[in-house]
Amino acid sequence: MLKNNDLFSAPSQIIELLRNSESFLILTHVRPDGDAIGSVAGLSKSLRKAGKKVDIGVSGLLPERFSFLLSEELILKPGLEKVPHDSVFLLDCGELSRSGFEQDLLNYPGKIVNIDHHASNVGFGQYNFLDFESSSTCEMLVSLITGANFPLDAEVAEGLYLGLMTDSRFFQNEGLRPSAFHAAAVLLSTGLNTSRLLSILNQNRSLSELKVLARGLHKLQCTSDGRFANLILTYEEILEMGGKFEE
Repeated sequence: MLKNNDLFSAPSQIIELLRNSESFLILTHVRPDGDAIGSVAGLSKSLRKAGKKVDIGVSGLLPERFSFLLSEELILKPGLEKVPHDSVFLLDCGELSRSGFEQDLLNYPGKIVNIDHHASNVGFGQYNFLDFESSSTCEMLVSLITGANFPLDAEVAEGLYLGLMTDSRFFQNEGLRPSAFHAAAVLLSTGLNTSRLLSILNQNRSLSELKVLARGLHKLQCTSDGRFANLILTYEEILEMGGKFEE
């Protein structure tokens, strides 16, 4: 397992792989969240600006809330006839099966790189960059991109900053390391305009999303003297509110 304890000290093996590979397939988990989509968008844009060939694969639908980050991409789906890329990077994905591309990669001869911050990750790659104390996969990618001296401009930073914000709950999670704030400072130093991101995350909620939230809060129950909270929403209830499962 490769660990990262310093923002600017990323695993040298992966940095060399990034520099020496010419073509990449970048994947993440099914039903991707902000960190998943943001990490895919940030790494792919940086690699392309470094002159690399990059394809992106996502199994299933993209969440509407974050789809703007990949709106101009041709998204590959499982069922590929061949994976001709030098390297495959799986981001924010705890198990290969969660990518939806497990069958496509069964006989893949290249290197599989697993980058994740979840403690449940099983270490399935030839290279496993796992940092369970990191706020997000996007924070980890800041260290990789800067360590490789790859382009990091406002366009690259947009997805990385979105993932960093959403997975840290706007820097409100307990136990955040200073490196999360250092990563944010690096991304903001690119001249990134955060107003669009904040508008999307805070203001552009659909009516159906608000209705689903209201129904969920109405059904919230607390037990064990308030130490345990749970709510149950059925798929039928979500549809009744006009919502979509991917939301």
